[in-house]
Parts: sequence; structure tokens; C-alpha cells
Amino acid sequence: MSNSCGLQLAAAQTVTKVTVQASVNDGKTWTSAAVTGSAGTYRARYTAPPSRHVTLRVTATTATGSQISETITRAYATAP
Repeated sequence: MSNSCGLQLAAAQTVTKVTVQASVNDGKTWTSAAVTGSAGTYRARYTAPPSRHVTLRVTATTATGSQISETITRAYATAP
């Protein structure tokens, strides 16, 4: 016996805004990173203090206002 279901994928939406925040205390406080770019290609710049683990939170927004956020806890460590 075989079951099947139809799956319809939504059309991809273009990201029009990106925000990046960084935390050096596991998300207790956040600092905004400088974000540049457009048309789906973005770059963030943030200078973290030495000897810290950096947690990153990224939010992408489309022209219609849809959003997705991702938090990466302790994404990287800075050198002493």
C-alpha cells in the first residue's frame, strides 16, 4: 500500500534587510553589528573583545515583512 501527499513549495522571497547582533556573555546583552550589502549578499562587521566566546543572532527580512532568525551560541572564540 502506498500513500502519497502533494507538497507545494512556496516561491523564494528576496531578503531585503539583515540585522546581526553579537553577545559576549551568552546572550544576556547584545550589540548590533554593522551590516552592509544588498540583493541577497550581506556582510557583518563586529569587533569582539579578546578571550571571549561570541554568540551571533542573525535576522533576515523580506520585502513582504517575513522574517527568520537564527542564533548560534558560542559561534567562535576570540584570541587572547
